[in-house]
Amino acid sequence: MQQPKARREMDPRWMWDLNGILEGAPAFDGRTLLLSVEDKNGKASHYFAHDGQGEVLPIVVLVNERSASASEIFTGVLMSYGARSVGEKPYGKGIVQTVYQLSDNSAVKFTTNEYRLPNGSLIHGTGITPDVELSFEDYGDVTSARVNYAGGEETDLAGDNQLKEALRLLNGD
Repeated sequence: MQQPKARREMDPRWMWDLNGILEGAPAFDGRTLLLSVEDKNGKASHYFAHDGQGEVLPIVVLVNERSASASEIFTGVLMSYGARSVGEKPYGKGIVQTVYQLSDNSAVKFTTNEYRLPNGSLIHGTGITPDVELSFEDYGDVTSARVNYAGGEETDLAGDNQLKEALRLLNGD
């Protein structure tokens, strides 16, 4: 991946710019494998990226023990193609559960498939190990349960040790 052209500052918008992470990734028939969903018999469905779009940008994903399922799979896919991660080991949920409605309008839910990352590894039960394992350090009135990166309630991010580490990685320090 290319180095950033300018230093990234404490700006949460950089956490969401994900174009181009898959450039140079292994391709199958000209397509980049993102994810496989496999049943108990080993039959898999594969999901591919639409290649040839975007630009290469450095990416660092913040994760914690509450990151699970879709966010954890997304992080694993990005890491498979060069993104870095900072934080605490995620929950480890990478299965597909299906709900079947019964004739009496009750339902039963059971596991039908599991997700596999591009390299074939499973997430479920093990989680993803961040490149930099770093526990969130509370600051002021901000705790790991209360930090908000996505907007809404304003949070002063200047004291966030995980975000500072992510920015350090992005800047190549």
